[in-house]
Amino acid sequence: MTGSDHTSRQKTAGRKANGIALIAGKLIHEIKNPLNGIYMNLQLLDEEWRDETGAKQERLKKKISLLKNEAHHLRDILDDFLRFARSSAIVEKAPHDMNEVVDETIDFVRPEAMSRGIRVLTTYASPSPRIEIDKNLFKQSLLNILLNAQDALEGGGDIIVKTFTEAGHAFLDVSDTGPGLTADEQDKIFAPFYSTKSTGSGLGLASARNITEAHGGEISVQSNPGRGTNFRIKIPLAR
Repeated sequence: MTGSDHTSRQKTAGRKANGIALIAGKLIHEIKNPLNGIYMNLQLLDEEWRDETGAKQERLKKKISLLKNEAHHLRDILDDFLRFARSSAIVEKAPHDMNEVVDETIDFVRPEAMSRGIRVLTTYASPSPRIEIDKNLFKQSLLNILLNAQDALEGGGDIIVKTFTEAGHAFLDVSDTGPGLTADEQDKIFAPFYSTKSTGSGLGLASARNITEAHGGEISVQSNPGRGTNFRIKIPLAR
């Protein structure tokens, strides 16, 4: 297959992915509008019954609270699915400093991590690798991995982020000191809708894989139960 054939196939696949993302966006918009209305009315009911007392009233307030939580969870799933649908779309790449992009993303999660007793430690390549990426998509991919690591550290611990270069590629490692994954969990970890968390949508790591592969890169996981987990992104250096 010639280079032009490969490029043509990439564009066709990108147009198809963009079409799917557009349809998903419209569908999610149509679902979220009534869902937001339901949530707002539940909020009003909650406020109306907040000062009421008695066994019957307490049961009603618990039911309202449960329904609010479920509505909020559904909104989160819809947002995750939209990001997942867009993660396979055509990427708009430009040269960026990898360490700077990683640092910006870490700054976003560090306050929450610190509040949960989690340290985020960094070791950066010098000089910083230059990579051609869609910055917003790449940051979303890294954010998904960092949030996954954060959720694995329920009792606190460390997240270690490392960048380095080798043989024309930039590498990004995100390791945690959490409980680790079984072999079966590692096999499924990037599958859409698979999650080891009861409240997870199972789309965060699937999106991270789609985004990485859309940049011509690879993502992998290494883990052992009781010894933490390491996610590695491999991406070509900018020419």
